[in-house]
Amino acid sequence: WAPYSQMHLVGNTALSDRKFSGGDSGAAAGEDGDAVAALGAERRRVDGGGADYGDVFRRPFLAAYMSSDCRGHRETFFAHLQRRASLARNQRDGVSQVHALGACSRTHPSPAMSEYSPFREYRFVETFENTEEPGYVTEKLGSALASGAVPVYWGDPKAAAMVFDERAFIDAKAFWRANGMFAAADSVSAASDREWESLAQHVIDVDKDEATFRSFLLPDARAP
Repeated sequence: WAPYSQMHLVGNTALSDRKFSGGDSGAAAGEDGDAVAALGAERRRVDGGGADYGDVFRRPFLAAYMSSDCRGHRETFFAHLQRRASLARNQRDGVSQVHALGACSRTHPSPAMSEYSPFREYRFVETFENTEEPGYVTEKLGSALASGAVPVYWGDPKAAAMVFDERAFIDAKAFWRANGMFAAADSVSAASDREWESLAQHVIDVDKDEATFRSFLLPDARAP
């Protein structure tokens, strides 16, 4: 799994300087072109079209979720994050904008595809693995980090920390454990609405605090 994850970090983008280099989305056609146009219109409505994608904290939208494998834990967290964001009591631009870009919970057509460009407008990306299998780490975490966003990760954090610096992502299990929600941390099937709501609110809280948010943007997101 480690070589599989790391191969996504070579050639297209350097995690050592967190710079994004995606494809030319303007060349998209058909549904992809419609998606780019729709997101462009929404971006202009949120920030006048002046987002600085190089400054992750100032990107126009809160979070993205993209999957074609609609597992219950992924769908549940997306729904809770969408709900908490819509209720958030702050004036941060884009705080209520949580988009599902894939087949699951689809709210927006999939944008023009490169490995990283779907996430370039988002501050967070939901990156939940399929299962709790020990040692199982896929490209999800690497792709989110390579886009510059802060991943919200669920999976095997010990295995992930062998590839990526654990300070660069929000670890769902670690958050639950730190807040006394041990059953959910041990098995996602035990997570109730309380655990999901707490995790979603944590993302909102991180987003509200610029210093906390920027603490995740490490100069080098690879494992020490």
